Amino acid sequence: MKKITKLFLTLAITVFATLLMTIVSKPEIGNAASKLAAPKITGTVSSEKTITISWKAVKGADGYKIYKYNSSKKKYKECGSVDASSPCFFEATGLKSGKTYKFKVAAYVEKSGKKTAQKKSSVKKAKTLSAQSSATTDFYVYDASGNKVSFSEYHGKPVIINRWATWCGPCVRELPDFDKLYKEYGDKVKFFMVNVEESEDQDYVMEFAKENGYSFPITFDYDYSVARLFSTGYIPVTVAIKADGTVVYFDSGTLAESSIKSLINEILE
Repeated sequence: MKKITKLFLTLAITVFATLLMTIVSKPEIGNAASKLAAPKITGTVSSEKTITISWKAVKGADGYKIYKYNSSKKKYKECGSVDASSPCFFEATGLKSGKTYKFKVAAYVEKSGKKTAQKKSSVKKAKTLSAQSSATTDFYVYDASGNKVSFSEYHGKPVIINRWATWCGPCVRELPDFDKLYKEYGDKVKFFMVNVEESEDQDYVMEFAKENGYSFPITFDYDYSVARLFSTGYIPVTVAIKADGTVVYFDSGTLAESSIKSLINEILE
């Protein structure tokens, strides 16, 4: 009887200890969040008093928080957040033209409606970006003949940029509208129709354009210059820039002809 009682007590203690260890070792949501990779900031589009920050999505994240460095308090303060279902970019506005700002982007996970991953440790892990609120940074692409074409060559002229690919359905659907508007406004606006495919696909891309009767000039981002500056992780991407370098539009997704025309009219003002 004593042996049975002792065995029972030993078993009960073992079960209780196992249960206790399970409770104690169960990771909190904050710990799980701290294991998320820091988002890789891939580029910025800077315009007067505005900086657009973009980054690559992090697997397992429910969203992202953006922090701006406060030089007087010498610490980062949250200035916005983006849900994981949204494109990975954020516009910081109301800045002083010509001043350099520092930002960080950190991923978070969500539980019971609470965003708990944003501890100081997460902010320290986040990637840092320094960007100046000023005219758009220069970029370059290659034309079909292999010549380098720089954005700076068209300083003083309104610019429309569209990043696209032949394998991207949404991209292909809006190309006829871009071609139509290029024929209408090509003498007033510089169109950068930037294909994102590899160099070995250039002949195919040019044949694709010929078969569809597109007249807009096609350029190629072989060195990822445009991708680093205007990346959101998605295509198509359209950017509209005024003659003074002010970015009035930067977003991913298909645009209707009327929307593209409205952007053109805005940068011509």
